[in-house]
Amino acid sequence: MNSKPFDAEKFKQLLDGHHDWPCTYTFKFVIPKGKLSELREVFERDEFHTKDSKKGNYISVTINKYVISSSEVMSLYEECSEITGLISL
Repeated sequence: MNSKPFDAEKFKQLLDGHHDWPCTYTFKFVIPKGKLSELREVFERDEFHTKDSKKGNYISVTINKYVISSSEVMSLYEECSEITGLISL
């Protein structure tokens, strides 16, 4: 699989081009079922909408969070990237 390196500055520009801050931003993840508590630690005060995968090994998670800036969004994604098996959508 060919994977391009993550370009943080380009991602920040895309966020700033598509959102007027502050606003509600939608985070979407797929996570192994046993790791959901780690994601809840990052988004401790936010409401989770979840759906189990067909076999029940994974959970898709949608979180709508009020954020102040693209920097806050990027910081949250960075914190989530430490969770083993998490896929950001």
